[in-house]
Amino acid sequence: MCSGSTWKHATTITAGDFTGSNQFDLLVLWSNGEVTLYGDVGTKGLNWAGTQMIEPNDLWKDTVQRTGRSRPCTMLET
Repeated sequence: MCSGSTWKHATTITAGDFTGSNQFDLLVLWSNGEVTLYGDVGTKGLNWAGTQMIEPNDLWKDTVQRTGRSRPCTMLET
């Protein structure tokens, strides 16, 4: 990604079809624990704010491994 940008704060970037649109999406975990979904990056690109899925918090920011399946809502179901 671009140096000097906010992307240097991304600790994990996961690609998949998380929205069910048959387009590539990115799920990003930031260093402050926030999780953001960038849907349909193949058509929308990354020049938009994305959708905040989880607010900044201490729960996720220090994790070292995350897994998920590429289908709608799987990452957020409990």
